[in-house]
Amino acid sequence: MKGHAGIINNLAFNSNGQVLASCASDLAIKLWNLKTFACQKTITGHEHEVSGLCFLPSSDYLISVSRD
Repeated sequence: MKGHAGIINNLAFNSNGQVLASCASDLAIKLWNLKTFACQKTITGHEHEVSGLCFLPSSDYLISVSRD
């Protein structure tokens, strides 16, 4: 996806399938709007590579996994 730097490690869809979350070796999580295919938000804060993520069922809460 355009705008992503680094290797994508994991992808997750939210409960309604309209948002795709991606995490990559650049330490960032990006939220993608699947109607426009645009990155709507970048989440930072991990100090190490983000290796996994998932949305909680029936919600928009996102859980991310990193070595930190």
